[in-house]
Amino acid sequence: MIECPKCDGDGFEVCPVCFGDGEYTDCCGECGGEGEDELGDVCPECDGDGEAFVHCGECDGDGEVTCPLCDGEGEVTEDAVLSTENAPTSDGSPPAPSSPG
Repeated sequence: MIECPKCDGDGFEVCPVCFGDGEYTDCCGECGGEGEDELGDVCPECDGDGEAFVHCGECDGDGEVTCPLCDGEGEVTEDAVLSTENAPTSDGSPPAPSSPG
């Protein structure tokens, strides 16, 4: 087993939804982003901004998610690393060829 190269052996990585903050800004659910209630008064939920902080459900507010490569263990087999290096990129294109070292 070797240290996981994706999380540097930590077992976790920064949440891709809230970027480690545990919450993120979204359209206010109370006023629908308008900043006002039905009567035209300032929305009490967002104070008229039209945006509200939302607790991140991806990481449950922790700011970290379990590393998908090592499944939180911090270690992987060399075969797992090699299969990841040859996997298609997130857009589906083949990986870039590695330069001779």
